[in-house]
Amino acid sequence: MIDSRLAAAALIALALAGIAEAQPKWTRYEPVAVAFPKRSNDPALTVFRSILADIARKKDRKALEKYVARDFFWERDFGGGYEKKKGAFRNFAAALELDAENATGWRNLTAFADQLTGPHEKKKSVFCGPPAPRYDEKAFEALVARTESDVHEWSYPAHAHVIAREQGAHGSPETGKLAMNFVYTDLAARSENFDPAKDWTPVILPDGKRAFVQPGELLTLLDPRLCYVKRNGNWLIAGYIGGGD
Repeated sequence: MIDSRLAAAALIALALAGIAEAQPKWTRYEPVAVAFPKRSNDPALTVFRSILADIARKKDRKALEKYVARDFFWERDFGGGYEKKKGAFRNFAAALELDAENATGWRNLTAFADQLTGPHEKKKSVFCGPPAPRYDEKAFEALVARTESDVHEWSYPAHAHVIAREQGAHGSPETGKLAMNFVYTDLAARSENFDPAKDWTPVILPDGKRAFVQPGELLTLLDPRLCYVKRNGNWLIAGYIGGGD
C-alpha cells in the first residue's frame, strides 16, 4: 500500500513539473536526527521471529494461527478491514493479505520477521518491528515546510551503518555513511516501475549531494509494522499497524 502511494506521488510530481526529473527548489537542508528506542533484549523474541520466518517459508497457515493473540489489534486500518466478529486470526490474515493469490501476505510476514523491534508508543510490553523512531516532531514539521515537501518524501536509515553510493550499484564509489537523520527521498528520480525490494533508492543528502541507497536500508514514518507481546512466557503476534499517515 505504501509503495503504490509513493509511486503515485512520484508520477504526480513528474506531471506537474513537465520534465523528466523534478528538481527541488532548495540545494541543502538542515538535518533532523532520529533515534531508535531501546529494543527488547529478550532472546526469545529473536527466536520467535525466526519461527515466523520458517512458517512464512512453508506457508503453514495452521501453525501460524496458534501464534496470534486473541486480542489482536489493527491500527491505521484505513480500509476498514478489521471486523471483531471475524476473530483474531482472520483479522490478522486480512491485515497481512495472507489469502492473496500472489503470496503477498507470506512475503509480508517474511519481511516483518526480519525486522528488529522497538516498544509500541502507547501499549505497554508490546514491541513492533520495524521500530518507530524518536525525533523532534516540530523540527521535522519545520523541515517539511521549509523544503515545501511532504512526509512521503522523507526516509531514515534502518541502522547506523547504511552506505550511500554515487550510483545504484554495489560497485559504485561510496558517498559515505548516512547519519541517523531524515534523508530526502527523490521520488521524481525513481523509475516508473520502481520496485523497493530490488531497486536502489535515489536520495538527496543534507549537503545537496545526490546518492543511492540499496533496497531495505531505508524506513519511513508511514511503514506498516507487526507487533508482538509476551504472554505466559511465550511470544505472540499482538497486532498490526497499517501503512499510511
